Order: sequence, then C-alpha cells, then structure tokens
Amino acid sequence: VEVSASEVLTSLKPETSFVLMAVAADAEGMYGKVLYETLSTGKIEYNSLNVVIDMLKNEPDDEQVSIAAEGGNAAGYIYWIGKTSDNTWKSSNYLGGSAETAQVYMFQNPNHSRLTSIAEKYPIKDGVITMTDLAYETEYVIVAMAKDAEGGYSKATAYKFNPRAVSLGNVIYATDAKWASMRPTVEFV
Repeated sequence: VEVSASEVLTSLKPETSFVLMAVAADAEGMYGKVLYETLSTGKIEYNSLNVVIDMLKNEPDDEQVSIAAEGGNAAGYIYWIGKTSDNTWKSSNYLGGSAETAQVYMFQNPNHSRLTSIAEKYPIKDGVITMTDLAYETEYVIVAMAKDAEGGYSKATAYKFNPRAVSLGNVIYATDAKWASMRPTVEFV
C-alpha cells in the first residue's frame, strides 16, 4: 500500500518523529510481513495560503461573492455552496457544518460530483461567483479552499450569508394626507 506523505503529514504534529507500521492480509486471512517506516515531520507553513471571501452584491436574483487567495499563487479552488440547513453541510459524513470538517472532506474528495457540480453551476469568473437562483431570507454558506501551483492546499474558509429582499419603502394610501397634498403636482401620462 502506498501512502502519500503529504496527505498524512498535514494532520501530524510538526517536528516530531513517527513510526508507520502496516501489515497486509490476503483473501484467506493470511498475514504478510510487518512493514515499518520511520519518519520525521517538518514544520509546515500550512497557513501561508488563505482564502478570503467577501460579499460584493446582495440583491434579489443577483448575489455576487468575491473569492481570492492570499499568501500564495493559487492554481485553483475547491468549493461548495448550499443552504446551511442542507444535509450535505450538516452531515458529519460530508461537510460536517464547519470549515474544519469540510477541510477533511474536500481534501479527500476534490473530484466528487458534490463539489464539481457546484463548480459547474457557479463558476468563478474573474474572482467572482455569481448566483441568480437563491431563495430570499435563507442562510447559505460557501466553503472554499485554494490549491497552489505545487499542489498544496489552504485551510477551508466558510462564509455564511442571507440573500436580501429589496425594500421598496413605505406604502402610502390614497387617503393619506401626504398623498392628498402632493396629488395635484403628480401627472400620470
């Protein structure tokens, strides 16, 4: 069994020595030799690449969010957009309701249809995600992590927002004194 060191080391304490031991069993239940490998973790600047998410526009049928990576050269992003009440966001099997648990799922499943379908539906264009089909007064969340040119990932960033309905102002009745005094000056064509 081959294990990528980078996938294991991100969850281990920096500057510590470890021993990895493994044994394989065949279909009849016979075990092979115990293999072991010693390794030391280096200090990884894991936070050097960060994702920043900002709301640019929050209007009915036009929510726009800026997404950018700071502290590194981002080659791409993995992200998910959905209601915070969705099972995908709440379930510990998937995104798990926090940036920390989403980090693990997104790192292990970067090509999962759950993520790629969102990227197809809401592509990032010039650093902006545009959404035109969200329900008003409903809480949504965007979870994103950046991938740099060398294949390293940032931590996941979670950003929650509510699409707002537009306030058209106060309704004035025809019997209102303000309307009655203004009416002679208003002409409908």
